[in-house]
This record gives sequence, C-alpha cells and structure tokens, in this order.
Amino acid sequence: MRLIEVEQYLAPFCGFGIDALVLRDYAQVKSTIARGPLRHIMPGAVTYLVSSTTRSLPAFLFRPVPHIRVVNQGADAFRLGEKGSIVGRPIRKGEVIYEGRARIASVSTIPYYGFGLRCFPFADERSDRMNLRISTIGPFTLVANFRSIWKGQYENLEVIFDYLVEEVSIETDPETEFQIGGDPVGKRRKVHLRLSPEPIRLVDFYAPPRG
Repeated sequence: MRLIEVEQYLAPFCGFGIDALVLRDYAQVKSTIARGPLRHIMPGAVTYLVSSTTRSLPAFLFRPVPHIRVVNQGADAFRLGEKGSIVGRPIRKGEVIYEGRARIASVSTIPYYGFGLRCFPFADERSDRMNLRISTIGPFTLVANFRSIWKGQYENLEVIFDYLVEEVSIETDPETEFQIGGDPVGKRRKVHLRLSPEPIRLVDFYAPPRG
C-alpha cells in the first residue's frame, strides 16, 4: 500500500474543506460530551450526527467558499472523466491543475472514508498515483444525490473534479481547516503532498479464508 507524505506524516488521505471541518467539529463536540453526563450514552455515530447538524452543516451553508490553487509538482497528472476515463492532455510538472473556489480539495490512496463513504472512487486506479478530488458541490445538490455520492457513483464533471497525481501543492485563501488521516490539524494556507515512494505491507485480518 502506498501512503501520502504530508508535514512529516504518512497518511492514507488528507485534505481541505468540509471533511476537515466535520472532523474538527466532531472532535470538539466529542471532547465536550466526554466531560459531561452523556459520555456513556452517545456513541461515535450519534456524536457525528450532533456535531454535523449543529455545527458543520450551518458552516457548510453560510461560510465563504475558499479559493483553491493546485499545482502539479511531480510526474504527469491526469484529469478523469466518466467511469474514470482520462480527459484531455497530461498536466505537466509546474502547471496549474485547478484554480478557483472549491468546498473540498483532498487526496487519498484508498477509496473509503469511515462508515463506508466511498469518497475517492479512483484511488486504486494506479499504484503510482493518488486520487485528487476537488469539488464545488452545493448543499442542495449534495442532499439530492446523497446516496449515489456516498457509494462513489455520482458523476458530474461540472462540480466534481478528479485527478490522478503523484505530487502537488495546494494553496487556499483564506487559510482553511486541514485534516491528516482523519485527524483535524488546524488551519493551513499551503501544503505539499507527495505519494510516498516506499510502499508498506499490511496484514488483512478480515480477509475471507482461502481454500
């Protein structure tokens, strides 16, 4: 398995936007609940629901959408279209991959977030690339297509931009919440992300028995 090098960490995914905001709000609400009388009766899923509806969703609806600039810093990058097909010419090192307002700008080497959310359907397309996903999706489109988005089946090239990349830099204006491997790490204005050249070996204890 290949991981992502970011700020001296190795992680399967990281990024800016609503996902980092949700994780930050969840951590803060969980910390508050842990000090109160409800700490034994509110499991993780319930805490997610409370933090998302009371804090993350209002922020998603009303906060300004940051300006994102993504520059290719490595081998050729590729824009993906329907069913993962390559669209247009390769994006060379030093060229701008994306510039404009976006609610999400994240990279991953695995398809799934927690609870089965298939946020990066093209993460395992190539072992020498990671899936960069940028989205401008609005709240009403998100709600109307929530099921297909959750399954990684929603395709709309006007609001979701998928790329296969090896190394990129991402700048945001203003500085925006950032998460590494599901852990909120505060706000950042610029980060450098690289696919680690050294794969790691994993043991899958949940694999079905053979034979």
